[in-house]
Amino acid sequence: MAIINYQYKFEIDSVDVTSYVLVDSKINYKKNNDTGDYAEIYIYREVSSIISLGTSSVLKVYRGVNSPTEKCIFSGDIKSIKGRDEETLTLKASNFINRLRFDPFTKSYDKNIDIEAGEVSAIFSNIAEDAGFTVNAVSSGTDSTSILLDKFISANNYRLERMNVLANILNWFFRYDYDKDEIVLQPQGTTEYSTKLVVGENILNIPDWEEDIDNMRNKITVEGAVEFDTREESDTGDGTTVEFDLEYPPETTELTVNGTLKKRGVVGTQDTYDYFVDKQLKKYTFVTPPGIGDTIVMKYSTFIPTPVTGSEPTSVTRYNGLIQHEVFEFNDVLTIEDATVRVNQLLELLAFAEVYSYFNVSEYDINVGDTIDVEDSTNPTYNGTYVVSEKNIVYGTPYDIIKIGTDVLGVSNIYRVIEERLRLISQSNREVANLLRHLFNLSSSLIFKNRYIIKQKRDVSTDYLWGNTTWNGGFWQDGYNEEPVNYQIQQGRLTYEEYFYDEDFKDSVNNTCTWNTTTKELTFTSGQRYQTTSIFLDSTNQSTVKKATLNYTGTGTFVLEMSANGGTDWETVENGVEYTFTNTGSDLRIRISTEAYQFVTSDGEDFITSDGENFKVQTGGSGTITYVSCTHSL
Repeated sequence: MAIINYQYKFEIDSVDVTSYVLVDSKINYKKNNDTGDYAEIYIYREVSSIISLGTSSVLKVYRGVNSPTEKCIFSGDIKSIKGRDEETLTLKASNFINRLRFDPFTKSYDKNIDIEAGEVSAIFSNIAEDAGFTVNAVSSGTDSTSILLDKFISANNYRLERMNVLANILNWFFRYDYDKDEIVLQPQGTTEYSTKLVVGENILNIPDWEEDIDNMRNKITVEGAVEFDTREESDTGDGTTVEFDLEYPPETTELTVNGTLKKRGVVGTQDTYDYFVDKQLKKYTFVTPPGIGDTIVMKYSTFIPTPVTGSEPTSVTRYNGLIQHEVFEFNDVLTIEDATVRVNQLLELLAFAEVYSYFNVSEYDINVGDTIDVEDSTNPTYNGTYVVSEKNIVYGTPYDIIKIGTDVLGVSNIYRVIEERLRLISQSNREVANLLRHLFNLSSSLIFKNRYIIKQKRDVSTDYLWGNTTWNGGFWQDGYNEEPVNYQIQQGRLTYEEYFYDEDFKDSVNNTCTWNTTTKELTFTSGQRYQTTSIFLDSTNQSTVKKATLNYTGTGTFVLEMSANGGTDWETVENGVEYTFTNTGSDLRIRISTEAYQFVTSDGEDFITSDGENFKVQTGGSGTITYVSCTHSL
């Protein structure tokens, strides 16, 4: 075994006080930086003969093998001075990072405005550098695979708290490099310690390995995923019953009585309808009860909760069949695929117990966060690679004490940190699922679909340059004479979906209703219409629209029309019912309108006179639409 006789130097406010320091003084380093490293120094009271001790004085400790000043191993502020006995004092000092615990600041980092461009490591560096620190940060990246923050805000928060949040988002850690006088930010395990730790060689004690299964979970269920499904339920009328139950909450409905489609309405409106639906109570209610023996068929779509469960069989075997099950629910889990990914990620984190041990080592330059290869011939089961989570230097001992182990997270910590990340990253005007890549490599698998693709063409025959064979004007002319025109349009998966957050398909000439991109809805008064430009277009006429299904969500009574030939022929359709076009074509458009006010005489003839005595008003419709979709086939 190699024994190293370390040489030390202790300074307070640049005054050498080494001869007054007692053995067993210690320095503690932890990977967790909630407060920073600390030192506890025992010193003779006689030190007051060479220096006036006071809180806020700066303590520096150096150590080396050949010289006491080979490397600075601690620097920080003395926070307290207490009597230890009649002859000695106890000085407690926190490293300079601790200063950031008491430094509140207000600042916003916007991805689209600020120079950090949403890069987590750059934001971290700026927070510390603004407080006067030097930062050596590994770049967390700005490409498509990197975690980027749209906006990160400190509203009078403390700098150290914000820095810890950013480190948690990356699942990185940071420490103070005392020799270089800088804060280091890097991924955990970035530095692999070059020398293997071997019991009986550079590990001077017989390790006691501890295994804690309290946070182990080898069976995981993730809730939150739903599956969109279509259901059909039947009943028989008895002449009096108007209320019928459904098994699941309905999203869209199609109700027939004896094969005749019935009209759905909303309670409190003036529209004439046959039934209304209470989604929360899973009921539908007729205005007039179906007759005795009438066949009632309700077809409806619904979101069915689909929890996903997985287990880790290797863990179950290792712990003699013991199963510890945990149920998680996350707001960002939307699909079964999302939930499956999350189950596998959580099992990877939690399926095995936390294993750790303390070593007395003769290696003196190990840092917290390093990964180290360990060999223990007395307990070969535990041979492997571990992370250094804590280090203690004790003045007067020929070794350092390190804690190594598997980096296992508690269930409560996973909840806490993920919820913190949701709170930080999510913006009020967008869904979390559009932003989130989870901590600890809990990345969500998101499946994106194309909204639409447009091919355009431009006539360049009359352009200044391309349309002339001679050089005119002595310079190149910017722009073109002709604007590009749409040549082909195809919706992703042949399905047009309109949420009204933009006006890409608004027919600005023929659309007369209010198309509001702020409230994301259409509002109609009597006689108004919603009309699109081409939602499918093939100017080559090689693809022909033959069938289409129009759906809308909203309140009010509307006339629904579609045209497959660019608006030359409009054909009336029903909501949610596939329609086969009489006049096919290669230019699909939609028109939804309310009826106009109509004045008629009491005997049903067109109104002619203006005396106001013999006519009545047949009111037109008004309403609101929040969603339109159209799926077509070629």
